Amino acid sequence: MLPKLTKKRSVTFQTVEVEPAFVTAKRNALQDLKSVERIRISYSGKGNKMRYAVEVFTNSSNCRMAANTTSTISSASSTEGLTSQYESHPTVRIEREQDEFVDLRDKVYNSMLLAHSMQYCKFCSEVLDEVMNGVDPGGVFFTLFGENRVVRKLTKFTEDLLARTAQSAHTDSQGCCSAQMLVPRAVHDFLSTTRTTTYMKMCQVENPLYNIG
Repeated sequence: MLPKLTKKRSVTFQTVEVEPAFVTAKRNALQDLKSVERIRISYSGKGNKMRYAVEVFTNSSNCRMAANTTSTISSASSTEGLTSQYESHPTVRIEREQDEFVDLRDKVYNSMLLAHSMQYCKFCSEVLDEVMNGVDPGGVFFTLFGENRVVRKLTKFTEDLLARTAQSAHTDSQGCCSAQMLVPRAVHDFLSTTRTTTYMKMCQVENPLYNIG
């Protein structure tokens, strides 16, 4: 004969909320962006073969950015006077072409344009101000005054966009527009991956609530 079941149970069940993957990705990307202390850009090549080495220095050992330090660019001028081990060893070192800086600008702008039909939210207003009034990497006269000036301008563009994104975005995704979910990922991917993430894939797969197709 089976024993009687006790009426009092010792096991209690709690409801667990599962966070969507795209929300986790945005939060992790934003955390990495906030850990960036400095960006350094150097160049090599000429004309259509011009490439730019983007070096990212972070202050966190827990940074999730890919530890990719492979680059064919070697710039003596960019390392002169650096004495500390921290300065000479970036967390990430990747190569970009000028068109990729322009693509980043366009991705950020388009994500905010598609996120709002009327008035922009605070995040989009602040980041859009940087995109519209800051350095334009696709400007007609951008490369007119030599590569050293281009490097300075690209560095300022990247640092300013990074700073505005990290300062303006909220870690909590509650009430965030689609642009605030996508822009931190776009900036993060630009600084940490050797192959640019497809923007349409980011919109449609990682964030099913945001489908521009």
